[in-house]
Amino acid sequence: MSLQDMTDTAEAKWSPYFNDYLEYYQRNKFDDSAVMAAFEDTDGVLNSYPDQRRAFIVSLLRYNVVPEYMMSVLGLTLEICQDTENTDSPTLFWDAFAALYIGSLEGIDDGGSDADGLLTWSIANNRARQFNTQNDNFLAEINEEGVDLFFAGQSELERKDCVNFEKTASRVLHLMLLPLIQSTIWYAIR
Repeated sequence: MSLQDMTDTAEAKWSPYFNDYLEYYQRNKFDDSAVMAAFEDTDGVLNSYPDQRRAFIVSLLRYNVVPEYMMSVLGLTLEICQDTENTDSPTLFWDAFAALYIGSLEGIDDGGSDADGLLTWSIANNRARQFNTQNDNFLAEINEEGVDLFFAGQSELERKDCVNFEKTASRVLHLMLLPLIQSTIWYAIR
């Protein structure tokens, strides 16, 4: 699975924001088009500013591509849970969602470090400092709740309790959006 594969809108249609996304950007593969245009610098605007181009690409991946893909993985997990004919394990997709949320650059210390991580876990911890929403261990409160929900969701999927899993998935989706919204506010006022 590549980052470009994550922009495939066929899977993203589950996202509750997919239609709004299409309406706003007026194309099916906004993320892919925007990222590729930045890499190729087809309009020449970012050519003389490599740091700007790098920041633009990383931001698109962090705030658009990966979260949209995460929403599709969440939807696929729920779909598999509810489909009695499907023999795939929904817990594999739930684990993939958790891995995408947490990321793999968090380091060896609890909570990671300021310099590690690019995914939602790290974004939430950074915004928690700025919005004063940290717990006593200086981690984002939503990450602490998210870990509890990851375990609850796994248990619900193993029991095929799709009704409660749908509630858990909805809560996780809303928690996932908080650091993205906080980032929008943070960068707007900076």
